[in-house]
Amino acid sequence: MTVLTDFGDNIISTLMGLGYQLKHDGTLTIARTTDGVAQHYIPASSSHGRLDLKGVIFEANEGERLVAPGCKVPLEQPNDELTVSHYSKGRDGILYRFYCHCDTWRYSTTGKINPNTYWGPKGTPSFNELCQEAIDAGLVDTSKLNPNYCYYAVLESPRYTNFVKHDKLSLTLIDCIDCSTPQLVQVPLDDDLGFRDHEQWLSVCPTLPTDTEPRPLTRDDMGYNVHYTDGSIFRHETEHSKLANDVRPNLPDPTQQWVQLLKDRREGFPMYLFLKFFPWNEQLFTRLDEKYQTLLHTVVENYKLLDQEGWRRVQVPSRHVNYMRDLMDEVTEDRDSEDLSRVIEKHLLDEDPKRLCFLINPYDALPRSKSEQTETAS
Repeated sequence: MTVLTDFGDNIISTLMGLGYQLKHDGTLTIARTTDGVAQHYIPASSSHGRLDLKGVIFEANEGERLVAPGCKVPLEQPNDELTVSHYSKGRDGILYRFYCHCDTWRYSTTGKINPNTYWGPKGTPSFNELCQEAIDAGLVDTSKLNPNYCYYAVLESPRYTNFVKHDKLSLTLIDCIDCSTPQLVQVPLDDDLGFRDHEQWLSVCPTLPTDTEPRPLTRDDMGYNVHYTDGSIFRHETEHSKLANDVRPNLPDPTQQWVQLLKDRREGFPMYLFLKFFPWNEQLFTRLDEKYQTLLHTVVENYKLLDQEGWRRVQVPSRHVNYMRDLMDEVTEDRDSEDLSRVIEKHLLDEDPKRLCFLINPYDALPRSKSEQTETAS
């Protein structure tokens, strides 16, 4: 097991100095990136070569030992001065690392040692559940893995949708790192490493789709990766994937995405363009629009009543109480004004997307008790 201080004076000081956020789980620590991170690796000046830091997992006891190397961050631009090793097709899935710690095989994502969170609408399986499903399906056999290695694999699942709708479950080995060096291991393309599927290394640069009409993305739209001999990677995206990434808000839940798109619509962004790429959200968006119109009508009517009669005589849905208090303090429009609905809608759309989503109540969450359904006290 590599001692991380071999790569610098003190790995914790180095990571904190670069702007990494350190998260702990038991005796293990992971370096999660933040907006302030300026460098994702320690340069190759070390005797052990370059060490990627994004998501690196180490044990702080006994000299800060490396448990799982970090994940490579693609270059922002291709580098013509570097030598190309090979190409690989892009994938739309979840990157996991499989590593052995204390004689037990574990898996982690880039940001979580124990990936018990999820990304998607309410009810989406956690990253733990998705990976366990692949293990139960026999897509990886950890008994055949080398405990000195860290394996990187991308999971694609019909139960998880990022940009592409997948029709089958797969777990594809894309990289393997020797934790003692740490250097890339040349993985042979056979079945004795414990992974059923392996990334295919291509000697010829793949051709990207050239059509321009907005449409749902496919695997081919994920582009390809350029792998350089120094270990660097450049991800070549299609124009379709770039545009889809631009039009989709970076929020986990489609209901929150709809709220952000609703806010952006004021700036002239057409919501129909989003649905060209993600048409499976159309029915949900129609229902959300109906709930939003109901919310707006309810808020406007309660504003008029509260302005006229006060809190003690008006019943307000408990989910709306805090917002209505803010609204009454911040908006002084006359209740009979023709501009009242427009002023209140502007106030609503200026709210944080998560708060507006809470007010819309997209999943029809019930109050915790009957007494909480409405409030009248000021």
